[in-house]
Amino acid sequence: MTEQSSSTLLPQVQAVDNSSPSLDLNDQKSYEKYAKKIVNDVLHLKAGENLTIEAWEHQLPFAKEVRYQARKLGANVLLFVEDDENYFRLLEEGKEASLGQVGKHEWSLLENSDAYVFFPGPADALRQSMSDAKRRSKSTAYNQEWYRRASKAGVRGVRVRTSYVTPSRANMMGFEYQKWMLNTLGAIDVDYAKIDRRGKRLVSLFRSGKNVKIESPSGTELQLKLRGANPHLYSGTMSKAPTFNIYSSMTYIPGSELDIVPDEKSANGTVFVDRPSFSGSKAIEGLKLTFEKGRLKKYSADKNEELFRKSYEEAKGGKDRIGAIVLGLTPKLDYGFNMDFHVEGSVTIGLGSLGEGDRNKSDYQFLATLSNATLKIDDTKVIDKGRLLRV
Repeated sequence: MTEQSSSTLLPQVQAVDNSSPSLDLNDQKSYEKYAKKIVNDVLHLKAGENLTIEAWEHQLPFAKEVRYQARKLGANVLLFVEDDENYFRLLEEGKEASLGQVGKHEWSLLENSDAYVFFPGPADALRQSMSDAKRRSKSTAYNQEWYRRASKAGVRGVRVRTSYVTPSRANMMGFEYQKWMLNTLGAIDVDYAKIDRRGKRLVSLFRSGKNVKIESPSGTELQLKLRGANPHLYSGTMSKAPTFNIYSSMTYIPGSELDIVPDEKSANGTVFVDRPSFSGSKAIEGLKLTFEKGRLKKYSADKNEELFRKSYEEAKGGKDRIGAIVLGLTPKLDYGFNMDFHVEGSVTIGLGSLGEGDRNKSDYQFLATLSNATLKIDDTKVIDKGRLLRV
């Protein structure tokens, strides 16, 4: 096991109010309370259980603190590391197939893990975006099989979103790196049991409900019917892995949400989207979507409409139907960092096939988030102008 090279060192982060000392992201002790949350409140790890941690090098200090906290509990821990240098060398030399293959020793490791923590990479998002898309796809050819095996083994998995918060990606997206990192870390330190209780009450409401109405001050008026599909709750607590689909064995932290599947033929009305939707590093802003008899009939955008049009027109199947409505359940998370659909009180329209029990057959997925929506199930108001109500 090697320590971080100087090329992967992260800058110190100063607290927003300047009243606290700076946070040294290269010091594993800086992650103590967040690692405890993951080990105790998310994974509910126990003595004697097997934990595997896969971390890209830029997140090694955080990963080491998770390892420390897990071992302190008495768990058996194995940590292995990926790095940008070797990833890009192989990718750019045309050896992407070697990145996309998994040996039987690694499959055995996965299948014998009770829990799994993943810190994704690479850190250099700009360099990755400039690489060949087909090669990138081949470098992760194992993906679906990995999730199939993890799901079959009942692995309780966590994908940690701080991994995406890098200076390179912040520069690409136009985000302020320090605020993004502090907000992402802060949103890990939440009450997952409370989110879970609240989410389960919402599940009951949506399971028995018949109609959904969404409105917003900007003019949104959308009506949909429910068809009794089981809502999918991703509260963040993984005492037992959900079995909604093969991918639900890994939850995002932060990333609490509730996914509701409407009758895909029922949507009528217009949605004015007040949050940007990103295509790569470019933001589609001022998006307006009009539905008739379940289908998207018209769309327009104030900025980068051509990006929406290109992906939408090239897509196949039920791209014009709503596959899911997503309710954000993550407290402490702020808007503005490409995680808007997780923010508590947000309402997101998911076009195409979202894999959450929807019947749409499509290769298309698009998320459009409203920050100030009011949502009703029958006569019960669940969200009021972007504020999640107690139900």
